[in-house]
Amino acid sequence: LTYPVSVLVIDPKGENARITARQRRAFGPTHILDPFDVTGSETAAYNPLARITADNPDAPDDAAALADALVVRSEGEDSHWNDEAASFLEGVILFVALHEAPERRHLGTVREIITADADKFAAILEIMQECGGLVERAANRFKSKAEREASGVLSTAQRHTKFLDSARMQKVLASAAGLSFAELKRRTGTTIFLCIPPDRLDTYGRWLRLMVNEALMDMAADPAKPQMPVLFLLDEFAALGAMASIKRAMGLMAGYGMILWPFLQDLSQLKSQYGDAALTFFANAGAIQYFGLNDIETAKQVSETIGQETRVTFNGDAHARSLFTPDELMRLPPEAEIVMLKGKAPALLGKIEYFSDPEFAGLFDKDPRR
Repeated sequence: LTYPVSVLVIDPKGENARITARQRRAFGPTHILDPFDVTGSETAAYNPLARITADNPDAPDDAAALADALVVRSEGEDSHWNDEAASFLEGVILFVALHEAPERRHLGTVREIITADADKFAAILEIMQECGGLVERAANRFKSKAEREASGVLSTAQRHTKFLDSARMQKVLASAAGLSFAELKRRTGTTIFLCIPPDRLDTYGRWLRLMVNEALMDMAADPAKPQMPVLFLLDEFAALGAMASIKRAMGLMAGYGMILWPFLQDLSQLKSQYGDAALTFFANAGAIQYFGLNDIETAKQVSETIGQETRVTFNGDAHARSLFTPDELMRLPPEAEIVMLKGKAPALLGKIEYFSDPEFAGLFDKDPRR
């Protein structure tokens, strides 16, 4: 409501858009990507293949990043099939973006190709072999595989792109004149809401992952540094899965001119996605907020993180005690939070409620769907 610079918002229920879009439009262009109509507003569109053009020297890298965003890897899962599927998708994406008719240059065509019947698929591979470069090599590599391996790679690619069968997904991904995430840096005050209902996150979380990945790529590609950082407000962070672009951005945020603000239910969500690299998030964080703790393992770790204090008993003995024990953390009232700012002692603070604080009066709209 008050941050006048650009913001990207993961907004699962569309509440943020419904409440703040009017005020955000006062700061600059506001786009709502809303395939399932949770906001009641007309949805914008973004075609990730639009950046992959013949005159773009980074087209192969962009295709590789797009394929990597489509393939969600899980901890402990056999990486071979995912890696091979991503490599093959990279070639198909390049083929569609550079060699298909302009109106077919979108992810729906990628899905159409990899789910085609055997004869049509074989014919497309032959066409790809005539295209040269990475497209030809991707087709050659696929055709050189034994039948069983090729079938496994193709089925893995199909599994990771199944969400593209949705007509709603195709609508927000197929526009030739959609928005550009580069606007976040180029036009101060731009806002982009990514809205998807929570009950669709398991099926369509890849779309969120894809959008965030594309936005991060635009942040990294643009050398301009805004006067105030672009804010990425990442609710339902775990739904994105592990992303190399996010892990990289956590260490380079200042150079990219942005702030990442992820929200997690508990620490196990972060560890399950990033393993030992989860510590990087905390090491690079300028601020960490803890509230609503109801998981004992998270509470234990938070208790250890915020440290101890020295207390003196009536007889003069000094002993160390946790600033907050795990059970005390889990009993914090809902209006309280613990905030750790880099280089400062932990602070017990109250949370501001925008709807009752005079500072925000008149800036927000009542949510018509509540």
